[in-house]
Amino acid sequence: MQAYRMQSDPDVMRFIRTPDTDIESVKARLLLWKDYEVKCPDMGVWLIVWAETGAIAGHCVLREAEWKEGNDLEIGYVLLKEFWGKGIATEVARNLCDYAFSRFDRSFLIAYVDPENASSRHVLEKCGFKAGLLVSIYDSVSLTFKLERTQFQT
Repeated sequence: MQAYRMQSDPDVMRFIRTPDTDIESVKARLLLWKDYEVKCPDMGVWLIVWAETGAIAGHCVLREAEWKEGNDLEIGYVLLKEFWGKGIATEVARNLCDYAFSRFDRSFLIAYVDPENASSRHVLEKCGFKAGLLVSIYDSVSLTFKLERTQFQT
């Protein structure tokens, strides 16, 4: 199961959370994601598929921050190591932004990044996001990135 492979890999999870090596815990997280998609149509967690081979490269998310209705719209992405450095994260982030702005009447999107995650910060900056404040969210301190609808270019 690719979800387990991603979530148990210390390198992949380094800037997200402690790797989860309990398969039952990962399965429970997948069920939570599925429930969220039912509760919040047009949002959720989706697979990222490498077009050249059809291999699962990772997953991405469009959700209300902290999974709470009414919160800011947040994007995120996670890739398996073998897909790092191929431009996939940037393509996924741009597509998530385009999708979110076309589906939802929101004036901005956010993303939360570990301040030490230079690669993810770079991806968001290439997409037009601007770094903001440090916040405590998802049991860690993260740098907030914000993209105004008026600044987004496809």
